[in-house]
Amino acid sequence: MSPSATVSLVPELEDLRKQIEAIAADARKLTAGISERQFNWPPAPGRWSMEQCLAHLNVVGAIQAPRIDASIRAAREQGVLGQGPCRHGFVGNLFVSLTEPPPKIKFKARPSRWRRPRLNRPPGPCPRFSGRAKVVSPIADWLHFTLGQSFALLAGRQRRHLWQAWQVRNDPKFPAS
Repeated sequence: MSPSATVSLVPELEDLRKQIEAIAADARKLTAGISERQFNWPPAPGRWSMEQCLAHLNVVGAIQAPRIDASIRAAREQGVLGQGPCRHGFVGNLFVSLTEPPPKIKFKARPSRWRRPRLNRPPGPCPRFSGRAKVVSPIADWLHFTLGQSFALLAGRQRRHLWQAWQVRNDPKFPAS
């Protein structure tokens, strides 16, 4: 998500870009030097391994990225551009706050397609994970977020699942190798 040299972002989006870069660095730190066994180890039955946390982020990101791209494209075509600060609705802001770790409310990952494909082994370089333009939620088609909220939701969700993966790595029963 690094902008080209000719693109400058409004401060809100630049801040979110930096947050996502920091999250990617944290994911690389999380998976540095661990074995495939450690990466796939679940701390308990029904609890996710680090692999499942990161695979879930990749799957949801693959669903949401095209929606965000389409919203950006439509906004540009319609001349909906602004310098910010952007106003965001209450419901979207509430969802953003609920994504941040540690979890205040636990959500079940709905369809099994959100949990696959498996990564199997720790990633080398970490895999890919504003105004009136709206993005349809991956949760429900009737729920729309602003672009700024959509990026904030991605960042919050990534932080939440990385936090969850760090809990696995820091578990006292985490395998030695």
